[in-house]
Amino acid sequence: MYEVYSFFKSVEKVLFGIYDFFLARCLVRVMKRNLEVFEKLGKEWGVSFKENIEKIRTMREVDKLVTARLNGFETTDNYYRKTSLGKRLMKIKVPSLLFSALDDPVIMYTLP
Repeated sequence: MYEVYSFFKSVEKVLFGIYDFFLARCLVRVMKRNLEVFEKLGKEWGVSFKENIEKIRTMREVDKLVTARLNGFETTDNYYRKTSLGKRLMKIKVPSLLFSALDDPVIMYTLP
Protein backbone atom coordinates (compact mmCIF):
# COMPACT_ATOMS: atom_id res chain seq x y z
CA MET A 1 0.00 0.00 0.00
CA TYR A 2 1.21 3.56 -0.80
CA GLU A 3 4.07 2.18 -2.84
CA VAL A 4 5.09 3.70 -6.18
CA TYR A 5 5.63 0.21 -7.60
CA SER A 6 2.07 -0.78 -6.66
CA PHE A 7 0.76 2.38 -8.26
CA PHE A 8 2.49 1.65 -11.56
CA LYS A 9 1.39 -1.99 -11.48
CA SER A 10 -2.21 -0.78 -11.19
CA VAL A 11 -1.71 1.82 -13.96
CA GLU A 12 -0.35 -0.93 -16.24
CA LYS A 13 -3.62 -2.85 -15.80
CA VAL A 14 -6.07 0.02 -16.39
CA LEU A 15 -7.79 -0.44 -19.73
CA PHE A 16 -5.30 -3.17 -20.64
CA GLY A 17 -2.36 -0.76 -20.33
CA ILE A 18 -3.78 1.97 -22.57
CA TYR A 19 -3.57 4.59 -19.79
CA ASP A 20 0.05 3.63 -19.02
CA PHE A 21 0.93 3.75 -22.73
CA PHE A 22 -0.77 7.14 -23.15
CA LEU A 23 1.10 8.69 -20.18
CA ALA A 24 4.41 7.30 -21.39
CA ARG A 25 3.91 8.52 -24.96
CA CYS A 26 2.96 12.01 -23.69
CA LEU A 27 6.29 12.15 -21.88
CA VAL A 28 8.07 10.87 -24.99
CA ARG A 29 6.63 13.83 -26.91
CA VAL A 30 8.03 16.19 -24.25
CA MET A 31 11.41 14.46 -24.47
CA LYS A 32 11.41 14.76 -28.26
CA ARG A 33 10.73 18.49 -28.05
CA ASN A 34 13.71 18.75 -25.70
CA LEU A 35 15.89 16.12 -27.33
CA GLU A 36 19.00 18.28 -27.24
CA VAL A 37 18.79 18.52 -23.43
CA PHE A 38 18.08 14.81 -23.05
CA GLU A 39 20.95 13.90 -25.38
CA LYS A 40 23.32 15.89 -23.14
CA LEU A 41 22.03 13.98 -20.11
CA GLY A 42 22.32 10.76 -22.06
CA LYS A 43 26.00 11.40 -22.75
CA GLU A 44 26.60 11.78 -19.01
CA TRP A 45 24.73 8.52 -18.37
CA GLY A 46 26.13 6.63 -21.36
CA VAL A 47 22.70 6.36 -23.00
CA SER A 48 21.47 7.48 -26.42
CA PHE A 49 18.01 8.99 -26.15
CA LYS A 50 17.61 9.02 -29.93
CA GLU A 51 18.06 5.25 -29.98
CA ASN A 52 15.85 4.54 -26.94
CA ILE A 53 13.07 7.10 -27.04
CA GLU A 54 10.91 5.32 -29.63
CA LYS A 55 11.09 2.05 -27.68
CA ILE A 56 9.32 3.55 -24.65
CA ARG A 57 5.83 2.11 -24.16
CA THR A 58 5.30 2.27 -20.37
CA MET A 59 5.86 4.65 -17.48
CA ARG A 60 8.26 2.11 -15.98
CA GLU A 61 10.39 2.45 -19.13
CA VAL A 62 10.32 6.26 -18.75
CA ASP A 63 11.44 5.86 -15.15
CA LYS A 64 14.18 3.44 -16.16
CA LEU A 65 15.53 5.70 -18.91
CA VAL A 66 15.08 9.08 -17.21
CA THR A 67 13.42 9.52 -13.82
CA ALA A 68 15.48 7.16 -11.68
CA ARG A 69 18.78 8.33 -13.18
CA LEU A 70 17.83 12.01 -13.08
CA ASN A 71 17.17 11.67 -9.35
CA GLY A 72 20.37 9.78 -8.61
CA PHE A 73 19.02 6.23 -8.26
CA GLU A 74 20.91 3.27 -9.67
CA THR A 75 17.83 1.27 -10.63
CA THR A 76 14.15 1.82 -11.20
CA ASP A 77 13.26 -0.58 -8.37
CA ASN A 78 15.56 1.35 -6.03
CA TYR A 79 13.86 4.59 -7.09
CA TYR A 80 10.40 3.13 -6.43
CA ARG A 81 11.44 1.70 -3.06
CA LYS A 82 13.11 4.89 -1.80
CA THR A 83 10.43 7.33 -3.00
CA SER A 84 7.40 5.38 -1.83
CA LEU A 85 5.50 6.69 1.15
CA GLY A 86 5.10 3.25 2.65
CA LYS A 87 5.30 3.42 6.42
CA ARG A 88 6.28 7.11 6.38
CA LEU A 89 2.70 8.16 5.63
CA MET A 90 1.61 7.23 9.14
CA LYS A 91 4.43 9.36 10.61
CA ILE A 92 3.12 12.67 9.24
CA LYS A 93 2.81 14.98 12.25
CA VAL A 94 0.76 17.74 10.60
CA PRO A 95 -2.97 16.99 10.42
CA SER A 96 -3.66 15.98 6.84
CA LEU A 97 -6.68 14.99 4.83
CA LEU A 98 -6.09 12.34 2.16
CA PHE A 99 -8.70 10.88 -0.09
CA SER A 100 -8.99 7.95 -2.42
CA ALA A 101 -12.09 6.96 -4.37
CA LEU A 102 -13.22 3.37 -3.97
CA ASP A 103 -13.91 3.16 -7.69
CA ASP A 104 -10.75 4.91 -8.91
CA PRO A 105 -9.61 2.93 -11.98
CA VAL A 106 -6.00 4.08 -11.67
CA ILE A 107 -5.19 3.83 -7.97
CA MET A 108 -6.76 0.52 -7.05
CA TYR A 109 -6.30 0.71 -3.30
CA THR A 110 -7.67 2.93 -0.58
CA LEU A 111 -6.10 4.99 2.13
CA PRO A 112 -6.72 3.93 5.76
